[in-house]
Amino acid sequence: MNDYYLFFDLSEDMMNKRKIIGVMIVVMTLMLITAVMMACSNRPSAAELQRKIDSVRTLENMEQLRAQGINIEAYDPIADFYDSLHVQTLPLRGTVDYARLLPNFSEVPTMLASVFNIPSADGKLKAIALPETLSTRLLIIAADNGNGDNALWLCTFDMDNQLVDKLLLHNPTIEDYTGDKLHSFNITSSHLITLQEYNGDDGTLIQQSYEIDEGRQIVKQ
Repeated sequence: MNDYYLFFDLSEDMMNKRKIIGVMIVVMTLMLITAVMMACSNRPSAAELQRKIDSVRTLENMEQLRAQGINIEAYDPIADFYDSLHVQTLPLRGTVDYARLLPNFSEVPTMLASVFNIPSADGKLKAIALPETLSTRLLIIAADNGNGDNALWLCTFDMDNQLVDKLLLHNPTIEDYTGDKLHSFNITSSHLITLQEYNGDDGTLIQQSYEIDEGRQIVKQ
């Protein structure tokens, strides 16, 4: 009889232990699921990953420059990029074909794209340099306008490579292909800028001229 009660007590004790173990398994499972969910929510976005990759590449480039004896503190990536660009000869006539083909343009490094503050449908920019004037550095920046073409911007920089001003030169529309309106621009060898819009219906030509002043601002004439 005593053996029966002893067996009953042991069975009840084992059942309690199993219940405790079961509860512990459930709790640990919930903790694991929570940890996985937190890890997923904290996973960096593609943009954040790209920024981290760019930062690592920048550090690697700086280490290479240090190894070459270059003063990193005086290093200016914008100046380095500017000096690497092809220089577009003037005078220049910009048309739909020029905006589409972008002859001799170079891609702007990701780490420098934010300097220009120019929207682009594909997130990429391309650039070409123009001859300097009045201690002003000039770039034409091309940005995907989302319609299969490129919007072109003229940007002015001071000699410390700080952006001063910018002007939208050309942004092709469907009218440029139907012939209803033709948009183009001209930049002379003296850096006079003229934006033109030709109306195919009545043959009228509307144009607006700009110049670069001593303050490196692009101003209407």
